[in-house]
Amino acid sequence: MLSVGFLGWFLMKALEKEYHEELKMELQGMRYNASKPLIQSSNPVAETTDQAPPVSSEDPEEIMAKTTMSRKKRGLYEAIKINKKRKQDAVELLKSRKKKHLESQKCGKE
Repeated sequence: MLSVGFLGWFLMKALEKEYHEELKMELQGMRYNASKPLIQSSNPVAETTDQAPPVSSEDPEEIMAKTTMSRKKRGLYEAIKINKKRKQDAVELLKSRKKKHLESQKCGKE
């Protein structure tokens, strides 16, 4: 069984080798794809840290406004937003039911 120290050392040597190969390619004037590493990483933790943070659906101004709010105000703000969304969903549900009811009455009359 390999120790963690050996794996760390091996990974460091591989990255160092990749760095030197990139420098050689740069000195020779060759182009290389910087986003594609020469060494395939088998470490899933390293792959997940390179991912971009999730994109928020909120606009940047709203995010900035939230960051300046106190925790209590931010909680109240979120509760208000949730309540508005719930009310809007209820209105949409009633409208769709009304539309279906009117359509069924039209079909019944014909």
